[in-house]
Parts: sequence; C-alpha cells; structure tokens
Amino acid sequence: MSYGSGSLFQRGKKGIWYYQAWVDGVQVGPFSARTTDRKEAQRKLDRLLGQRARGELAYHKLKSAKGTLGQILDDYIAHAKDNLDPNTAYIYRATIEANMRKPFGDLNPIQLTTERLKEYRANRKAEGAAESSINRELTYLRAALRFAVKSGTPLPIPWFPMVNEKKFARQGYREEEDFLKFLDALDDDMKPFACGAYYGGLRRSELVKLDLSDIDIENRSITVRFGKNGETRSVPIFDGPMLQWFEWIFDHCKPGQTKAFVYANGREITERNFYDRWHEAAQKSGIGYFIPHDSRRSSNRRLSREGVPQALRMKLHGWKTADMDRRYGVVDRADADAVRKLMNSKRLTTAKTTVKTKAKESR
Repeated sequence: MSYGSGSLFQRGKKGIWYYQAWVDGVQVGPFSARTTDRKEAQRKLDRLLGQRARGELAYHKLKSAKGTLGQILDDYIAHAKDNLDPNTAYIYRATIEANMRKPFGDLNPIQLTTERLKEYRANRKAEGAAESSINRELTYLRAALRFAVKSGTPLPIPWFPMVNEKKFARQGYREEEDFLKFLDALDDDMKPFACGAYYGGLRRSELVKLDLSDIDIENRSITVRFGKNGETRSVPIFDGPMLQWFEWIFDHCKPGQTKAFVYANGREITERNFYDRWHEAAQKSGIGYFIPHDSRRSSNRRLSREGVPQALRMKLHGWKTADMDRRYGVVDRADADAVRKLMNSKRLTTAKTTVKTKAKESR
C-alpha cells in the first residue's frame, strides 16, 4: 500500500538503495534500505510514508524529538560504551567531546542541515585537521542520528558532506631526516616509544602493551604478542637510533618496572596520554603535523625502498587480508633477522659512501 510520495535513489558502487520523504517541508532521511532490491526498498519507503500519513512524523514531533543533538550524542556514547571495544568507545567519546559537542550539542535535530555540516568541515580544515579525521568525526555524528532512529525516534537526517579519502591515501610519510629532528625534540623517556613506531612500524596499541620481557636486545628482536589480528610476530630491532634507544630502556629501568615504555616518573605510556608531548615535539622540531600512524606508513615505505619483499613487509607490520592469510603465515625469528641484516647492511653501505664522498670533496 502506498502513502503519498517519497523518493528512492541508489548510492555507491554496490548500488544500495536509499529512501526519504518530506514532512511539512522538512526532509526525513535519507535512510539506507540495506539492499540492492528496489522492491524491498520501496516497501521500506511505504512504511515511512505510512508513518507520515498517520501523523507519526508530524513537524512538531520532529522538532521536539530528544530535545537536542547533545542528548542524542549522549545516548550514542552510552551505546558505544556498552557494546563496543573499550578503546573504540573511548575514541568515540573523546572525539565527540573534543569536536562535536560545542558546534552541535545545543542544536535541535531539525536545525542540523547540510550547510551547517559543510561549514563544520571548512572550519576543521582551517584548524589543520586532516580530511580523514573530519570524515571520522562526521561519521560519529551520523551514526548517533541513525542509532536514535533505530531506537524509535523519527529524525531528519541531512546529507553529510564526506570527502573521498583515496586521493589522500599517500600522504602522511616522513623521511628519516625529519624523524630525527622530531626525535631530538622529544624528551628521552619518549624516544624509545617513537623509535618503535617509526623504525619497527608497531601500532601504538602494540607498543603500550610491550613488556620488558618482550624485548630481546641480544638477538635484536621484539615479540609482539597478540597484535591487532590476534597473531604473535617478531619485529627486528635495527642498528642506529632504534637499537640505541631500546638499549636506553634497560639502562634506565625503574624498580619493579615491567612495561617497556614508561615516563621518567615511572608512569606507563598509554594509547592516549602521550599525544600532547608528541604533537608539541612535532611543532618544536619544525616538521609540522605528524601523527603516530605516519610512522607506521613511513616504516613500510622505507622497507619497500630498500627492497624488502611485500610478503615480509606485511608479516612484519601485522597486515592481513583474506588472500594474504591463505598464502602467508606469521613472521618468525628467521624472517625478522633477514630483514634486520638487510637494513643494517644498507645503513652501513650508505655511511661508507658518505664518508668517501666527503673525503674526495676535501681533497
């Protein structure tokens, strides 16, 4: 049965159908029908139009729904806390409180328009935020609105101005020269952590979980236990700054210390409490915007440039797809040693070449 008019349209490469309607000039939707079947999408649109015909989507109800966007965000934060991984829920809450609460919290849902969202994106970009970061922030707001709708609250959901991140995918690399400037600007107690990120390519979640017992200085290796993909792997410790600062860890251990990375006062470095000092050092060094994950990308590119095969790079960094999972296993000590020797050989060769060049220039 049909109740007036609405609209259906498809989005994305998969051709998923979306539907929407208007109530007193206010757009309600679009909502994903979660199907490529037009008939199924039409049935969902008819249900929405039925709500409109029965007065369930009246303007005054839309206007009074949940009061403010701040309340909707609160509900979504509570939902994330109860149903998502604790660290994921923390990121959602921290991002919403830092960026979304002030511009949107006091708005009535009906006041949220695409123009406001475009203005938000422009303001965040002017502040120096990455396009991908702004996408994540808007995604959390959109998810909060959709959660409210699923919970039974009729809401108008505007079109969100998202940016295609593919064209930004190759940004975020740092050459070693820049990293060394950054490293010099860091306090000593954070330098081992930074070297583990840049040279070892470890995720911050893996770094903060490392115990002293996971670092084998004698054999120049790190054991990453149960990384993001649930696997254990070995990562080599390379000669140069990485080895230097990992040795520093053991020379400056605190009584009773078990974690690998701690501050000078003995407090553990966590996934979130190092950011202020990290960004302060990036600005002080003059290299500009530099996030921890840039280190991971940089590590992979450095290995690629030095001829380390893709299979080894993926195993060392803990990357896994369904296809790669079938073809490759977990990196073992022999693999890690092979990569370490190759990289150390390259470093030694480069150093000798530099010395010879300078000697010729001085003649």
